Amino acid sequence: MLRKLSGILAVWVLCLTVAIAQPPAGDQPAGAPPDQQGQVGQDQGRRPRQFDPAQMQQRMQEMQQRRMEQMKTRLNATDDEWKAIEPLLQNVMKAQREATPGRGMMGMGGRRGRGMGGPEGQGGPQGGPAPQAAQAQEMPERAALQTAADDPNAKPEDIKAKLKAYREAMAKKQEALKEARNKLREVLSASQEAKLVLDGTLD
Repeated sequence: MLRKLSGILAVWVLCLTVAIAQPPAGDQPAGAPPDQQGQVGQDQGRRPRQFDPAQMQQRMQEMQQRRMEQMKTRLNATDDEWKAIEPLLQNVMKAQREATPGRGMMGMGGRRGRGMGGPEGQGGPQGGPAPQAAQAQEMPERAALQTAADDPNAKPEDIKAKLKAYREAMAKKQEALKEARNKLREVLSASQEAKLVLDGTLD
C-alpha cells in the first residue's frame, strides 16, 4: 500500500513540474525561436520612413542660417557690416565646396557614398536621391571620371581624357574660389580677415 501511494505521488509531482515549465501558448508564436520573443510585436509596429526632399532642403537652409549667425558673432560684425559680408561669405563657402569635391555633405559620392542605400551609392538615405546623382549634377566631370575609374573594361585613353577634363574643371573652380575670396577681403577689417584665415575660409 505504501509503495502504491509513493508511485502515485511521484507521478503527480512529475506532471506538476512539466505543467509549470511549459510556457503559455499565447506567449510565443508557433515556430518562433526563443530569442525572437517580443521581436514580432516590435516589427509589426515599424513602418519605413519616407524621405522628404523638401523637408531636407528646409533643414539645410536652417543649418546654413545658424552657421551664418555664428559667423556674424565670431567676426563681431555690426548689422551694416554684415549686410556687405554675408553674401560674399556665402559665395566663398559655395566656391570652396565646389573646389573640394568628395568632401562635405554635397560632395559625397563614388567610394565615399558606398553604404548609403547600396553599393556604389545607388540609393540615397531613406529612398532619397543617390549621392552620385547629386554629384553628377554639381560636377559631371568628376562623375564621369569616377565611372571610368571603376570600370575594369575602360580604355586607358578614355580614362586619361576624362582625367584631363576633370583637372581643367577643377582649375576653373579654384580660380572662381580665388576670385570670391578676393572680393570678400575687400569688405573685411584686419581682425575679421585674420579670423577667417585661421578657420580656413580664407587663405
